[in-house]
Amino acid sequence: MLGRLANKQKWFFKPQWYERDAVIEVAVYAGKDRHTAEVYAFFLGAVLDFRWTPIVVGRVVNLKTDIYDKGDSELKNSMTITETENGTEQYCLFGKCHYCNEEETVCGDERNNIEGVLIYIVPGSLAKRRSPWQRTYKEDKRAPWEDDMNYCK
Repeated sequence: MLGRLANKQKWFFKPQWYERDAVIEVAVYAGKDRHTAEVYAFFLGAVLDFRWTPIVVGRVVNLKTDIYDKGDSELKNSMTITETENGTEQYCLFGKCHYCNEEETVCGDERNNIEGVLIYIVPGSLAKRRSPWQRTYKEDKRAPWEDDMNYCK
């Protein structure tokens, strides 16, 4: 989910999709990325002095009071509200991204709280470079580094 702060700074919110101890036993690129990976990447980048790592902070937000009530119409259109068995409203979010859709929402707990990370988008433009270690994401096609033992050289 993309948002803007009061001074027009951009940020992404990446929600928690799985419980922390859940084990996903499918292909590495199946399912959703874990939100904590962004935090680990930020700190690892700081330790290794990688100055291009986005600034990331973990947060628990309330989907109703922090997001829906303060959001614009575009943001509200990326959320669903359903009534629970006990008569309360449950707020869910699917966001706006390449892979986001209304059939795959992530919902808050019984108080509509959800854990996730805020990723700060540095203003300006950066050069786009493909990773040499990029996967093909196809079962029948392997990346060059998967077969070439001298790829690192």
